[in-house]
Amino acid sequence: MAVRTPLRPHRLYSVSFLFILILIILILPLNILFIDSAGRSSDALLNQAEYTLGSISSVYINQIDARLKRTSVYLDDIMTNDANFQTVLKQSGDEYYKLSKYMLAQKLIDNSSQQNCGDLYFLFSPKLDDLMLLKPVTLTNLNMQAFSEYIHHHAEKTHSTSWNLIEVDDEPYLIRSSYRSGMYIGSLLRLSGIRDAIAERLDYATASVAFSALPDNSTDEDTFLTVTAASEEAGLFIIIRIETQEALKHLSVFQRYSLWIALFYLLLIPLLLLALGILLLRPLRSILNALNQLKEGRQEYRLPVETRIFNTKEFHGIAVAFNRMADSIHKLTIENYEQQLARQQVELDNLQLTIRPHFLQNTFGILFTLCQMGENDQLGHFILYLSSYFRYIYQGLHQLTPFRQELEIIRGYIEIARVQHPDSFEISYEISEGLSDICVPPLLVHNFIENIMSHALKHGTYLHILLRLEKEKDQAVFTVSDDGIGMSAEAVAVVNRGEAVRDDGRIHVGLYNSFQRLEKIYHGRARMHVASSPGSGTSVEIRIPLAPDQNASDDSEKETCYDPVSRK
Repeated sequence: MAVRTPLRPHRLYSVSFLFILILIILILPLNILFIDSAGRSSDALLNQAEYTLGSISSVYINQIDARLKRTSVYLDDIMTNDANFQTVLKQSGDEYYKLSKYMLAQKLIDNSSQQNCGDLYFLFSPKLDDLMLLKPVTLTNLNMQAFSEYIHHHAEKTHSTSWNLIEVDDEPYLIRSSYRSGMYIGSLLRLSGIRDAIAERLDYATASVAFSALPDNSTDEDTFLTVTAASEEAGLFIIIRIETQEALKHLSVFQRYSLWIALFYLLLIPLLLLALGILLLRPLRSILNALNQLKEGRQEYRLPVETRIFNTKEFHGIAVAFNRMADSIHKLTIENYEQQLARQQVELDNLQLTIRPHFLQNTFGILFTLCQMGENDQLGHFILYLSSYFRYIYQGLHQLTPFRQELEIIRGYIEIARVQHPDSFEISYEISEGLSDICVPPLLVHNFIENIMSHALKHGTYLHILLRLEKEKDQAVFTVSDDGIGMSAEAVAVVNRGEAVRDDGRIHVGLYNSFQRLEKIYHGRARMHVASSPGSGTSVEIRIPLAPDQNASDDSEKETCYDPVSRK
């Protein structure tokens, strides 16, 4: 069987050499000349068309602003100086009100026709539900009912110091009204006539004129030429659009052919892109994919350097260097992970060992008490319990243990504590069915029971302790509570932040160690929360995730538990 010789890149197969060669063959000076000529001619025509459209829109927007300004001044003068308006403001509904209203209406109509101000005026009293809508005789075919309904429903919205664009009966209008003493007075300017006048001046079949309250944000600049003029008196924009191709209809015959010639050369670009895709893009995609594989944790991934994808000198060198780098990263990652695991193991050792001296202090106190009392039977019972206790804690520093074993140690500890503190406390167990075999860190729950006996149990009081275990979704929830002396709000806040409580120069590390063990073992997936207040007892809630094989409630006994550190 013949051995296939690995492909080696030719020394001339460099990306820069092949790229320059393709550019020399395809992008000829004639193509550059044609494109430049056609581009300059097109730009000149487009600029000319844009200037023409801009001039027309500026003329009409200035006319609109002048009318709006005259109308605003006139309305302000009416409200300030007109006696008929002052009478109407009283809204009495009597004969004087009606006479003043009609006289004011005649004045508004005369002004509309004489001073070229607003096209329509209105006077509206919500109190009397009285609307007077005025139009000059020159305006016909207006749906006055539509205007009446709009003002009735939108009177409050029309009240503004500026003019606003609206649509009534599918036609654009500018509206402004003033409000005083419960009365609205305002004017409307019809824009459809102005739109038609602009359209008549445009020498383009595809031209369109529109009014908008917002500037044009269209993204089709290659298809349409758009010119916008903004009003200074109103929230109004005149937007004129024509098709770009129509603006270029005056190009000469030579210029037209130059575009076709340039287009012919541009059609060769796909060939260039195909070549670039084979020589440049395909290997770049392969390298990017390899980087993503490393990013997602697939450190065993390597680039196939023997394929034709990396047939150029540069990319072949990059692929070889990448594979060497990936080998180094994989090796360093394994070494770093092993070091991290070892460091976490040491930290867990220290945390668990910190708990034991605290327990031993209490143990020696109980032993001394039993010796003084001459309780040999109790003393022997206690020594057997200590044997079980130390066998339990030394069965493995970093393994989890079934909770039934932890519960057995807790029950033994409670029996011993009754000897030292008879008739001083009682404990209740509420263990949900099927949860006795869930895996917990050794002495975690025991530590909270011991902490209660050390700090909450006081002479002359009777203490109630509750140990509850229940399941919520994929979590086991432990609750250890008492009705003892409680903790201050400051101490509770410190514990819930995962810090050690300091009191009169002493550092209380019991709850702190429990918090740290949960963080180290479950990597942030476990939670511990303390709720307490002075004189009202303390409640500690511990939430730990259940292993996948523990998520079903059953009574089968499991002799071993998995190690969360090894399953990170």
